[in-house]
Amino acid sequence: ELRRKKGGAKNPMKGNKKGFVLIWFYLVSMFLIIMSAALLALMAQEMRLNAIDVAQEQAFWLAEGGLDRKLAELRQGNLASVDWTPMGDGTYSAAFCPRSLSPTPPCFANYPDQIISTGLVNGQSRTVIAVVLKMKPPGVRAAISSAGDIRVEGGITTDGRDHDGSG
Repeated sequence: ELRRKKGGAKNPMKGNKKGFVLIWFYLVSMFLIIMSAALLALMAQEMRLNAIDVAQEQAFWLAEGGLDRKLAELRQGNLASVDWTPMGDGTYSAAFCPRSLSPTPPCFANYPDQIISTGLVNGQSRTVIAVVLKMKPPGVRAAISSAGDIRVEGGITTDGRDHDGSG
């Protein structure tokens, strides 16, 4: 049997807790640094996505504003397109597209009359397409219509057809 003599070589790892605590501290520190970096990257990505959402929402409302403007112009008889118009942080444009077999952009073929309006904010765009319906006012059955008697002074020319409610 081998016996150890007093004062002989000691195991350097036995009882040396300072080294273990230092390694544990480094591991925990690295874990916290990695988690902090991941959290910062996640926050930056979330901020970018939020900025895109805000720009898309603003672009949508600019497109709606272009649609309203074009409708008002149509009521005044203006068929010309609205060129890119700055407003707030973006721009908008709008075009009236009458039904046509050979339309020009941004219009489509074989569609009813429509207004196409686009808003653009920070590279994000939204387009709104509205169908324009032309309806006769209530009670009107033909080009000359009255709810009561009509008196004409002077001449009147008609094409001879009897127009009913169906045209």
